Amino acid sequence: MQTLYKQLDIKNIQENKPFLNNLLINGFLSYNYNFLYVAVPKVACTTMKWWFAKLEAVDLDVSSIHKSLESTPELVIHDIANIAPHLTRLPLSVIEEYLSKKDAFCFTLVRNPYMRIFSAWQSKMLLQEPLRIIPYQKYDFCNYKIDNKKDISLAFEYFLEHLYAYEHPANFLDPHFMPQYKILRPDIFPYSLIVKLEEKEKLKEALKIHLGEDVALPFEDKGNNVSLLSYNTEFITARSVELIKTIYQKDFEIFNYSTELPVSKKNISEQEISIAIQAINMIRWRHQRISEMRSVSNNTINNLKNENATLQKLNTQQLIKVENTLSALQKTIENIAQHLINFPSTPQRFFLFFYTPILKLIAKPKYYQQFKDNPNNFFADTESTMNKIFLKFLELFGPKAKRF
Repeated sequence: MQTLYKQLDIKNIQENKPFLNNLLINGFLSYNYNFLYVAVPKVACTTMKWWFAKLEAVDLDVSSIHKSLESTPELVIHDIANIAPHLTRLPLSVIEEYLSKKDAFCFTLVRNPYMRIFSAWQSKMLLQEPLRIIPYQKYDFCNYKIDNKKDISLAFEYFLEHLYAYEHPANFLDPHFMPQYKILRPDIFPYSLIVKLEEKEKLKEALKIHLGEDVALPFEDKGNNVSLLSYNTEFITARSVELIKTIYQKDFEIFNYSTELPVSKKNISEQEISIAIQAINMIRWRHQRISEMRSVSNNTINNLKNENATLQKLNTQQLIKVENTLSALQKTIENIAQHLINFPSTPQRFFLFFYTPILKLIAKPKYYQQFKDNPNNFFADTESTMNKIFLKFLELFGPKAKRF
């Protein structure tokens, strides 16, 4: 590993806003273990941040966060700065001081551009993630109806067309869609190690050397933020390939990725697509309700605050009444948000939430126990008796589910 000891070009760093913003927001400094991890959106950053939180023994505190704008419990890790401001969102001067140490160790991860942008589009656009969808709601691609596999491919292609026409090369609105070289700038920042996510064993080996044998390594547990749809070449049209090659050209070059379309790990069955589309529409509905609830509540709170300002001239009793109304509304909003966050957000959870009570009555005990013990294997085995029961149930009750 290279030494980091060098004088940073602070002026150059400050002029590169996308890089500087990411460094300040997604830089995680551990004095206990002597390393700086720079996260990149949609490059296992949720998994890595949970690993970092466990390493620093703040994971339980993060899990207890209730007032979060994130849409699922897994994503509250991105609010870690509220719990541990000494570990992240640090001033540039603190990072500079750390990197001046001769034994400083700084690492990051990058990802195949095809897989990264598909994953980013899926979680932020396809599922209409509330915190990310707002700037894009007015565009047709954002609300493209998903009924089959072709619709998924076309929705992704139309999204890429938008990026190419309006955001490439210098006006990316969301860091999840921004090229990795803009976020990391390895030409001006001295990383000890840049590892491809597809070769994460190299990171684990390096961390084992740096941290010692007894320290837990990342990726030992199942990922915290699993995608609804796995990357598959069936979702990538020829036009999408051209657009990705153009938009992320420097990522391919700088991080030494082939521009050839990566091979899918497995074929995706029609049954899996059917289940995924059901879940997509359910999650979209859930996220739309969260967005609407936030919009209405924010407008209501702003109106009440304006009224509160007007009432400053009135008597104390009236002012207390307005403040109590504000407080009660805030609690109501938090309760609704918590209910929506707990709503199923993966096909497996969707299935367990809606269908398990009925399946328990109609399925043979041994098959029900088999599904309950390992739902992932159940979904993988498309020929199983339980899967046939589930598909029959979708046939009978699917139209009702679609009302959501």
